[in-house]
Amino acid sequence: MAESKLPENLRGYKLKKVHHSFIGRLIIWIIIILVVLWFVNRQVVFDLYDWLRNIIVSFL
Repeated sequence: MAESKLPENLRGYKLKKVHHSFIGRLIIWIIIILVVLWFVNRQVVFDLYDWLRNIIVSFL
C-alpha cells in the first residue's frame, strides 16, 4: 500500500516545485499558449518556429 503511494507523492512534489518556480511557471504558460495556437491556427506556430530559428541562426 505504501509502495503504490510513493511514486504519486514524489510526482506531486516535483510538479509542485516546478510550478512554484518562476521559470517553471513561465515554461508551463508558454506550452499552454503554443498548444492553443496549434489548435487555432497551425500556420502561426510554423511562422513562430521559422522566426525563432532565423534569430538563433543569425546569432551563431
